[in-house]
Amino acid sequence: MYRVEKVLNHNALIGILENTTQEYLILGKGIGFGMHISESFEATDEHKVYSLKESTDRGDKKN
Repeated sequence: MYRVEKVLNHNALIGILENTTQEYLILGKGIGFGMHISESFEATDEHKVYSLKESTDRGDKKN
């Protein structure tokens, strides 16, 4: 289960995995429609989930 951190648009939102602080970008048709901050939801196989990290194999993020 994920908790909504921020709704970006009808098809994208930022969610936090329950009991962690790891943020994920979740994309899917209509996933953000009608969602509110702190609302819980389950991501299905048709949704794409990307983890948001501060560093990668190529180095730290640029500011």
